[in-house]
Amino acid sequence: MTTELKATIIVPVVCDRGYLREALSTAMNQTLPGEQYEVVVVINGGKLTVNDITKYWPIAQDRPRLRVTSIKKNNLSSAINKGLLISQGRWFTVLPDDDTIHPSKLSIMIAAIQSAKQPIAGAYSLGEYFKSSGRRWVPKATIEYMATRLRLSWNNIGQKGLCIHGTGTLIETSIARQIGGWDESLTCAEEWEFHLRLLANGHELIAVKQALTGYRLHNTQKHRVTRFNRRKELGPAYQKIKEIRKNVHGKET
Repeated sequence: MTTELKATIIVPVVCDRGYLREALSTAMNQTLPGEQYEVVVVINGGKLTVNDITKYWPIAQDRPRLRVTSIKKNNLSSAINKGLLISQGRWFTVLPDDDTIHPSKLSIMIAAIQSAKQPIAGAYSLGEYFKSSGRRWVPKATIEYMATRLRLSWNNIGQKGLCIHGTGTLIETSIARQIGGWDESLTCAEEWEFHLRLLANGHELIAVKQALTGYRLHNTQKHRVTRFNRRKELGPAYQKIKEIRKNVHGKET
């Protein structure tokens, strides 16, 4: 008899920028028993091999199952959707190769979801920004905003257009599939559009007021190493979100 998997951690990666080992370490060392979750690494159009991933994954009985797959094109949404397609966990989260997660992230967020008195699509936690210098902080505005909310819904966050970071969520896999997954036409702000679309479809997330995610700030981030044209990169996402709002308002009238 096999134990039902409670969660899947999807790790999209193009190349090893020097942070992959730490990201995978936080994924494999969760307090949730290893037999209850899996880690799916999706090589996202890069030149990495399976061996480049497994060398960071020591063999041990208490480790979660590791699966490595790949896609040909370098597209974040496509990589996440590939992970969603093969996911065997009831809930999923996305862990970029340059971020980290708290050892108890899965345990805490699953407990929060299961304690909800009404059906919800998942949970959202605070995120902590950090630099190589060792400085770590949670934005004051985020703390203040989350302090008064038990749930995140379209009415209290979606229509305001506030961004929900993908690493901070734990979403029911079947619901993500039902709403079409991540939009593969976007090359920027994909997580913003996905979560607003989730809320616009009437789903809610329970608020977990602990910092369970680490967002690394570094010089190899996309907007730092490319000529980031804000209008060109974000324009398609803004248009998608405009359409989402229009559709929601149309249903309300």
